[in-house]
Amino acid sequence: MKYCLWLAGEGTGELLSLLDEEDRAFLRTLHRGKAAEDSYLTQALMKQAARELGFSGVRIRRSEKGAPISEEAGLFLSGTHTGGCCAAAASHHPIGIDAQGIAPAREAVVRRFFLPEERRFLDSQPRRDEAFTLLWTMKEAYGKMTGLGLAAARPVAFYQEDGQLRCADPSVRLFTRRQGVIILSIVESLS
Repeated sequence: MKYCLWLAGEGTGELLSLLDEEDRAFLRTLHRGKAAEDSYLTQALMKQAARELGFSGVRIRRSEKGAPISEEAGLFLSGTHTGGCCAAAASHHPIGIDAQGIAPAREAVVRRFFLPEERRFLDSQPRRDEAFTLLWTMKEAYGKMTGLGLAAARPVAFYQEDGQLRCADPSVRLFTRRQGVIILSIVESLS
């Protein structure tokens, strides 16, 4: 697995040079304004992460649900952007990435999407909002990895054991990172 992270204020010229006119034309159809800029950067980061795995000149298309799909056999991609942070991941296995700014725990979301063990984890944390955001990004990343969205992540528990966050699905591995007020989570299939 390779992942690339861009934070607001960093140079973008070299990164954006990875995009060709076909990429730019496609991305113009998706967003306008700041969201378009973030989409450009995220697309470029996916190309950079793929390059670091040994794939150059990657063509990226989208599934019916909007997920990035590589035309290269054995290359899986995922991207995310939020509040001055863009990130992408590439792997030889299905992968999902999500980043969010730390936000207040929304009780309706907790009740609807979190399992009892996840709610217990949340309730045990002194920084509940941070724990909420961490669980949410893991669920989002898991949904992206499967290509089925939150519907796939809803019944899968994320929990803490021996101080480590784990997933009840033994066929995946987790990676998390905090960058200021942004939490980044990656879920990668091991098969």
